[in-house]
Amino acid sequence: MMSAMHPVRAVCVSLLLGTGLLWNVGCATGASQQRPARGRVAIGVTTTGALASSLTFRVTIEPAGLSASVKADAGVFTSGDVPYGDHVVRLVDVPARCRVDGGPERKISLSEKQQSTALRFSVQCS
Repeated sequence: MMSAMHPVRAVCVSLLLGTGLLWNVGCATGASQQRPARGRVAIGVTTTGALASSLTFRVTIEPAGLSASVKADAGVFTSGDVPYGDHVVRLVDVPARCRVDGGPERKISLSEKQQSTALRFSVQCS
């Protein structure tokens, strides 16, 4: 009996010979590949100062390989596709005339216990 927790995939190879004889070459079975558990992340950006409403920043999450653009004035990026584990969230493409409170890099961790997290970057531009 197959368990829903561990599905088994069978791949069989058969040859049909010219005489109509079917010959089974072999079958291989193995557990199907499952995607790593995923969590949800919400990242907000609030920017104050000169021309804040015209700016766009990029948010990256590594090693998940996620990247997205967010508007500088109250932009939000959310993803429910971040693998469990430790990640670094970076706010990039920040102009030199702007300063990110606490720095443009934050560490997050997702796990069975901590399935979601939210963080906010506050930026001041002159």
